[in-house]
Formats: sequence, C-alpha cells, structure tokens
Amino acid sequence: MKRLLFAALSAALFIIPFNSYAQAAEPEEEEGNHMTVTIAPRLEGNYGRWEYDNEVNTNKSLQSSMLYMILDGSFNDYLSLYGAFELANPDIKGLYGKDYLFTPQYVNFINMLMLTCSLGPVDISLGKDALAFGGWEQDPSLVDTYWDIYSNNWNLVQPYLWGGRITLNIGDQAPFFQIVDSPIKDRILGKGGMCYFGGWDGKFFDGWDTKWSFGVMQTPEDGDMKILSLGNRWSYDGLSLTLDYMARSFAFNTLFNDEMTLVGEVRFSFPKIDLFSKCGWEFYHGENDFGYFTALDDEGKASDPIIYYGNDSVFYPTIVPNAIGPNLGTFKSGDYLFASLGAEWFPLGNRDLKIHLIGAMNNYHKACSVTAGVTYYLNFNLW
Repeated sequence: MKRLLFAALSAALFIIPFNSYAQAAEPEEEEGNHMTVTIAPRLEGNYGRWEYDNEVNTNKSLQSSMLYMILDGSFNDYLSLYGAFELANPDIKGLYGKDYLFTPQYVNFINMLMLTCSLGPVDISLGKDALAFGGWEQDPSLVDTYWDIYSNNWNLVQPYLWGGRITLNIGDQAPFFQIVDSPIKDRILGKGGMCYFGGWDGKFFDGWDTKWSFGVMQTPEDGDMKILSLGNRWSYDGLSLTLDYMARSFAFNTLFNDEMTLVGEVRFSFPKIDLFSKCGWEFYHGENDFGYFTALDDEGKASDPIIYYGNDSVFYPTIVPNAIGPNLGTFKSGDYLFASLGAEWFPLGNRDLKIHLIGAMNNYHKACSVTAGVTYYLNFNLW
C-alpha cells in the first residue's frame, strides 16, 4: 500500500512542471461556466512520543501522506459542482473497501460531492456534504489539516455524510438548513437516524466571520444528541484569530456541562510564511465513565491510547487520544489540553508549494510530536 501511495505522489510531482506550464499558457477563467481541478500530493512524516503503563512509547509514521483532488466549478448559470477526493494514502483498503464505502462511521475516498442548483438567492445542494458543526476547525480540506493539533472531536467523528442543504444567500450572510446521515449508524441511509442542523455562515462586519450552527445528531439507541457550534474568526491585515466553541449533550439542561470542545488559533501571515499557534481544551463531565465520542473495545473498555482517524485498520499515526473522560490517562477530571507551534513556508512566492513544520504536545500520557511535510497544489481548468 505504501508503494502505491509513493507511486501516486511521484507521478503527481512528475507532471507538475508540464501542467504548471499549460496552466500559465491559458487565460485565467474568472466568469462563466468553468471547472477547476486541484491535484494536491502531500508527503508528511510524524514522530510521536508518549508514556503508557510506565513505558515510553515512540512512533514514526507517514500515515497522513495522501494524494488529494478537488473539483470546483459550474455547468451553466444554475448548476455547480464541488468535489473533494482522497485518492490515495497508505490505507488503500480503508479508502476503497466496501465496508468503508457503505458505513457512515468511516472516511472513504469520497470526502465531498455536492451538486448545487442556484435559484436566485436560494441554493439547493444534494450529495455528500460536510456535517455543519465544529466551526472553522471542520472547514479545511483534509489535505490542509494536521492531525496532532486537532481536537478529539475532529479526529474521531466522521463528518462526510450523504444528504443535502438549503442555503439562503443575503449579501454576506448565508443562513442554511442541513439534513445528512448520522455518523453513528452502521449503514449509509439505513435505520438509526439522521442529523438536522440549522446554521449561519456570515459576518457581522469586515474582519469578523462566523460559522454558527445548532442541531441534533440522532443515534440508533441513545436518542438525539444536541450540538451547539459557535465558530468565530477575526482578521486584520496579516493577523487572524480563530475561536471555535462546541457543546454536546443528550439533554438541553446539561448542554454546557457534559461535553465541550474549545479550540483557538492565532496566525500571522506574511508573503512567504505563516506562523501559527493552535491550542485546545476539551472535557467530558457527564455521569458515565466516558463521553459518547469515545473509542471503546468489545468489552466496553477504553481502547489503546492512540487510534487512527476514521478507519482503525492501520497503525497509529498520532498522539491524539481520541477519548476524553474521568478515568482516562493521568487527568482524572476528564479535561484534555493540547497546544502547538507551527510554520508554513511558501518558497515559490505564490502558495502552490507549501512546506510545514509543527510541534505539538498534550496532557495525555505526556504526549508530544514533531510533524514535517510538503504539499504541492496543482491547479488547471477542465473547461
């Protein structure tokens, strides 16, 4: 599987000079019907360290390396298409295996595939959408994410689900209503419930953008989980501050007490380099030993401290515990803290080539990691 990944990455890197020349030779498509394709090979290495059962554990991984593709364009004045596809990674079985293709609990090679019909200010979208929760942390494509500096909620909940949404575009404001499959079920569009979310993507004024939502995630056995997400981003010149707050509970009267995720990021953007720090705080203070989004084994006990995002069929690539609760690790209160420092360098003068270096740590078994990688974004027009 690794050989297949490296072959795909090598092939994509080999064609970069030729397609970059072809792209430069064509006039830029600004209006009218068009379809833009982005091919993004990413090679990333991760070194992690943590303590568990009085032993020091280390892990070297290339698991977040991938070959990614994005389609973005329109067929006419009314129909548009957006697609995001993880074409290759070291776990090819997890991307294309039938058990993963038809189970909403797992990420497969189709991340998003949305066909949108625009009727004046109203957009009607159908297909595979991203669950509208988690604020800005859930917003980037997978190729732009770094697993060790994301929350347990991001690492554990599979957000790409079949369904649709209706969006009303009013200037800079975009209120919407979304219905998609539930990521807790065992079968796509089978029995066990759906997710119903209403939200508001917009801004109060220049420099303050919002991703707010509230909804319910139905589960096969435990009822409806209520989820409130308040994502905010403040920007000025080359400085941006992002703050995402999310509360989860099965009851309204305990919404702010049971499960909480709070993630903040400060980013300084310069012409050729971005410097950032991302930190987070999560807790589960409910009545049970573990929160609902917790990795448990067949006996109901907490699984190994490190598990794979989405599909657990490959070896562990991150230091994120993927579980928060009062009986986990060294923090008996169930409070989980993480912090990081990172840099993204764009040596070509544009942002087509990105080289990143990130250091991360958390209070789960004294875990820490260093991640380094390179991503190239190859853009061209199909029409």
